[in-house]
Amino acid sequence: MNIEEQFNKEEFANLLERAKGERSINQFANETGVSAAHISRFLRQMITSPPTPETISKFAAKAHNEVTYQDLMVAAG
Repeated sequence: MNIEEQFNKEEFANLLERAKGERSINQFANETGVSAAHISRFLRQMITSPPTPETISKFAAKAHNEVTYQDLMVAAG
């Protein structure tokens, strides 16, 4: 597996923080249907495996700051 194909926790966390925007983690969780604890673990880079495409789709659907599904998928590997 190439480095480019691996889950980039740091990049994903940065994109997710941008996607969350000014909202709290709880607000973002309520809007996306992904638990606040799960979002928090991604933001703190505690999860070593990438989120599912379904989860990424939920994030992208409610993302702020022009973060796209494609951006998140690339960071997820």
